[in-house]
Amino acid sequence: MAAEVDSSPEALALQGQASKLSRDELRQIHRRYGAAMWRRCRTIMRSDAAADDALQEAFMNLIRYGQAFREAQKKLPWLYQVCQRACWAELKRRQRAPEPMATLPEEPLAEVDDLEDQDQVMKILLALEPKERDLAVMVWVEERSQGDAAEHLGWSRQTVNKRLKQIRAFARARAEQP
Repeated sequence: MAAEVDSSPEALALQGQASKLSRDELRQIHRRYGAAMWRRCRTIMRSDAAADDALQEAFMNLIRYGQAFREAQKKLPWLYQVCQRACWAELKRRQRAPEPMATLPEEPLAEVDDLEDQDQVMKILLALEPKERDLAVMVWVEERSQGDAAEHLGWSRQTVNKRLKQIRAFARARAEQP
């Protein structure tokens, strides 16, 4: 006879609390990994304030999904994934609600094209699947080797090469669209 599972609201609430990280666990994560997590957010967001927002979102996700962190074999790469997803969510949110023109910094005309290029790159990255986005950031932003990216994503090097070619083709097609 199988043991009965207690699915009462009280039992479910206790299970939910058990899967969350405690304040002490969050403090330890922040103390040990916080700087690396913030640098990852800063690399993607390209702004200290936006990196702060994304990092805050990453820690909110850690609170909710603490058990997955506890079970992760490699803690820092797992935290990097949480940060990257928080950054992409923040970028999508900002894309839906653009900043008012009055708050944008004044840029010399020579740098406007660079801003437009950055905007185009961010739109392309946001259109990719999450693992492809992670691959693109690892290889072209962080300048990690394809072998390292393959190991991190759990793909073969051949798959990484194939996906990078697909991402390049997708980016070219997107850049040619008016």
